[in-house]
Amino acid sequence: MSRKLITELKEKINKYDHAYYVLDDPLVADAVYDACYQRLVQLEQQNPDLVTSDSPTQRVAGVPISKFKSVKHRKPMLSLDNAFSAEDFSNFDKRIRTKFSTDSIEYSAEPKLDGVAINLLFVNGYLHNATTRGDGITGEDVTHNIRTLKSIPLKLFGNDIPHEIEIRGEIYFPKDEFTKLNNDLHELGKKTFANARNAAAGSIRQLDAKVAASRPLRLSCYAIGYCSQDIGQKHSDILQLLVSWGLPVSVYNRTLVGVDACLDYYKYMLGIRADLPYEIDGIVYKVNTLVLQDKLGFVARSPRWAIAHKFPAHEEQTTLEAVDFQVGRTGQVTPVARLQPVMLGGAIIRNASLHNFAELARKDLKVGDIVLVRRAGDVIPEVVAKSSSSAKPQALVDIIPPKACPVCGTKLVKESEELLRCPAGLSCPAQLKGAILHFVSKGAMNIDGFGDSTVSLFVEQGLIGSISDIFFLTFDQIRSQEGFADLSAQKLLDNIRSCKKVSFAKFLYALGIREVGKVTAMELARNYSSIDDLMQASITDLLRVDNIGPVLAKHIHDFFREESNQKQIASLFSSGLIIEIEDITIKDQTFIDYTVVITGKFSGYSRDELKDILLSKGANVVSTVSKKTTHVIVGDSPGSKLKKAQELGIQIISLDDIKDLLD
Repeated sequence: MSRKLITELKEKINKYDHAYYVLDDPLVADAVYDACYQRLVQLEQQNPDLVTSDSPTQRVAGVPISKFKSVKHRKPMLSLDNAFSAEDFSNFDKRIRTKFSTDSIEYSAEPKLDGVAINLLFVNGYLHNATTRGDGITGEDVTHNIRTLKSIPLKLFGNDIPHEIEIRGEIYFPKDEFTKLNNDLHELGKKTFANARNAAAGSIRQLDAKVAASRPLRLSCYAIGYCSQDIGQKHSDILQLLVSWGLPVSVYNRTLVGVDACLDYYKYMLGIRADLPYEIDGIVYKVNTLVLQDKLGFVARSPRWAIAHKFPAHEEQTTLEAVDFQVGRTGQVTPVARLQPVMLGGAIIRNASLHNFAELARKDLKVGDIVLVRRAGDVIPEVVAKSSSSAKPQALVDIIPPKACPVCGTKLVKESEELLRCPAGLSCPAQLKGAILHFVSKGAMNIDGFGDSTVSLFVEQGLIGSISDIFFLTFDQIRSQEGFADLSAQKLLDNIRSCKKVSFAKFLYALGIREVGKVTAMELARNYSSIDDLMQASITDLLRVDNIGPVLAKHIHDFFREESNQKQIASLFSSGLIIEIEDITIKDQTFIDYTVVITGKFSGYSRDELKDILLSKGANVVSTVSKKTTHVIVGDSPGSKLKKAQELGIQIISLDDIKDLLD
């Protein structure tokens, strides 16, 4: 009797979950649902031998995991090429029509949700595991978190289900729920998420499933990966099958024939974008017929039969209330806009980048202007321009670049029309904090426990006046600071001591030499046998190292000639720091087949930083577009390189397409 009743209750609850979370059509009142659920819990407690993995009560794991496991996808998860204009999409369509000598192509079109890609493996109809995209070949196992999503069935509906099937989808955060989450975090004094995508990514990468369970994540399925049998002749057939199995797909999916129909759909979705309950950043078009997909095949990591037609970045109007000047780790002074708060792309924006002083002058901005703000790459807010409806001239205030460092008061040096720099070095608190945060960061010394607040506290209290002071901190000094108890003080001290042995390349990167990224640090470590040899190198010597030009060579040379830097290095070694000389080889082959040109401006990365990451993962990064170029990575304001790449038919990608591969 208990077995039958448990089965009936499981089926009822799964049916209710599907109606509520997938169909958005609740079947029963909350009280009825809760009563069924509690009855199931009671019966399972009385009959523990009848508890199964697909029971609704088993969605949340009881014990947090210790770390994420790596899982290889049965079939690679590929990225998509991008179309940034109607012309780009027309050219994509023309190439396909020419190949098949036809007047029109049937496409399956769907909105491109701005979330996190997920791969769900079902075995015999049961959810076996869930993995992130990762590098496209291998992802992280986040099954414990994905099981908490009630929009995902733990057992597929129906009977005609393949023995093994990978189902691909996007995990996303609904707009209204994201706003509520950020407001709650703000009220608690906690760090808010930059956007809904980051919130989704952060939620599914929790070690404790209870965190993911507390957040209203959703799934939208869009494709399959590996399947143990053939299913359907068209992509649209597969989407219908997913629906029949109880999986959510977008209600805006369409089957369209020809370019005009696709562009009309694009305009329609762009028009309703703001009213959708989730963020989308474009439209995905896929050749609908699977046989044609197979014939078109793939290039590098992207299919030739699909393309993402990207929407323009979100833009809103608001008032420029003030401009502050921030000082970075290398002393560069950057203007930052303080805005009247405005909702943009699912987040409240109060600050935005003004990039540099040349951009500030070019845009002719004044305090009091009504400005257009957008999220570059739908991530980093930036001021695009002043609005045509800006304030009257008498209401405006000129923005005057500072003559002295806004943090330490040192007279600034004008290095170009774009750049003002504070020459005070580590005697400037802002540069000191930046240098310390860089020194302890994951890619450098990797000393866990030094967040922004801890570094600011230690600098302000005089515990740290240089990077070497980190290794001379005592238990009593740390314990005396606000927020530290015996256990946390000892833990931080243990973390510091455990990082006293470091590779030569990481040490060089940690020093924070201007424009020396991880790859340049590896090149220097490969070419010099010791820190002493490198410190004695002339500019001529440094120019013999691959990828080091005159400007970078001077930065390295001048850094090691600076007496204060020499004292810092000596102090680090006197603390017991040990440098391990190792064989430097590029082990990460993620971009090994890529010959890349980078063009435009990127949010979150300088071009040099992006170049370093790509080089460290095997890419050949070049400055000129040619027939040998395989990919052009396009940011904002890309210029003539984009046009040449389009003329040559070279694959164009945005930072969004590869950001999961850059970590």
